Parts: sequence; structure tokens; C-alpha cells
Amino acid sequence: MLFVQMLLDCGAEVNATFWTLEMTALMTSSSHGHARIVRMLLCHGASAQAVDREGSNALGYAFEGIMLIDRVVVLCPTRHKK
Repeated sequence: MLFVQMLLDCGAEVNATFWTLEMTALMTSSSHGHARIVRMLLCHGASAQAVDREGSNALGYAFEGIMLIDRVVVLCPTRHKK
């Protein structure tokens, strides 16, 4: 988690995509159940609405592909201030 915080503090693009599926860090963290990192990414402006090449979003990954975007709970009501 410290590594993620260091990257964010150094200006890493929180919504950058990678791999052939164009997944974001939020999607990957959600799929692996890393709740603290998910919260950190959301607080730094990660988009819960971003979708990968197959149309899945972070919530879908968290619930093993179930698309429930209307049930997204905002974990951090204010954006992180630098």
C-alpha cells in the first residue's frame, strides 16, 4: 500500500490503463479485494465509471463480473487535495 501511495504522491495517473484489456488500477485492486487501495485510489480521483475493453468496471470486477454501477458507494466524498 505504501508503494501505491508513493506513486500517487509523485503524480501517477490514477486512471491510466494497462494490459490488453485496458484495465485501471482501481479495477485490478477491486478484483483482488484490496479495499484499502480501492479507497485510496478513489480518494485520489479514480473513476468508478471507467470501463475496460469488454465493458467491465471496478464494481463488476469486485463482484465477479456483476454490473451494479447504480450501487456504487462513494468511499471518499471529497477529492484528495495536494
